[in-house]
Amino acid sequence: MRKNFIPFITSILLIVCFSCCQYASNSNVTYEKKSFGDSIFFYDNNINNPSFVSYLNKLSYESLYVSIPFNDKELRSIKITTPFNDKITRFFCNCNSANKWSHRNKCDNQLSVEDAIQEMIKRYDYFYCGRVKISDDFESFLFARVNKAFYPSVDECLLVNKKGDSITCVASVFSHFGVIGYESSSFICKKNNVYKYTHETFEDSKDYDKKETVFFVFDKDGSIMVVSSF
Repeated sequence: MRKNFIPFITSILLIVCFSCCQYASNSNVTYEKKSFGDSIFFYDNNINNPSFVSYLNKLSYESLYVSIPFNDKELRSIKITTPFNDKITRFFCNCNSANKWSHRNKCDNQLSVEDAIQEMIKRYDYFYCGRVKISDDFESFLFARVNKAFYPSVDECLLVNKKGDSITCVASVFSHFGVIGYESSSFICKKNNVYKYTHETFEDSKDYDKKETVFFVFDKDGSIMVVSSF
C-alpha cells in the first residue's frame, strides 16, 4: 500500500510544480512596471547616472560574455578576474536594489540613505563579471558583490540593463548567505520569456524553511515588470 501511495504523491507534487511555473505565462497575467522593488526582490528601473552610462558604453565594445549562473545557488562559479573599480562600488551603493535602504528603513527609522551607503562602502566591493545575453532589444551586464572580509567569495550578483544612453534596470538577481544554523539564497530561473525570482531561508534552530517567489518579465527597454494579477 505504501509503495502505491508514493507514486501518487509524486504525481501530485509534479502537477503543482508545473502549474506554479506555468501560471506566469497565462494570457490572464498582467504585469506592472514600478520604479523599484523592495519586498524580497530588489530592483531599480530607470537610473539617471551619465557617468556610469559612459562606463557601460566602453564595456559594450568588449566581446567578453558570461553565462547567467541559473544553477549555482552558492555562486561558486563566479570568479573575480577584473580589478577593483571604485566607480562601480559607489554606483551600486547608491542603488536601492543594492543598499536596500527602503526595506531596512522600515525596520529602523533612524537609518538614513547616507548611513546605508557608507556602511556598504566599508563592507563591500563590486566587480564587473562580463556581458550577458538576455535580449536583442537592450544590453545586459553582470556584476558581483564581494564582502571584503571574505574576498574573493561572491555573495551577490547584480544585473544591469542599458538601452542607448539610459540605465533601464539594476536588479539583485542572485545572493547567498550562510552561517552555522542559518542560510538564505535568492536566485532566478527562466521559462520562455518569464523569470521566476525565488528567495529561500533555512533556520535549523527553529526548524524553519521558507520560500517566496516573484514572477517578472523585461520590457523592450530592459526594465522589470512584475506580476500584479493573474
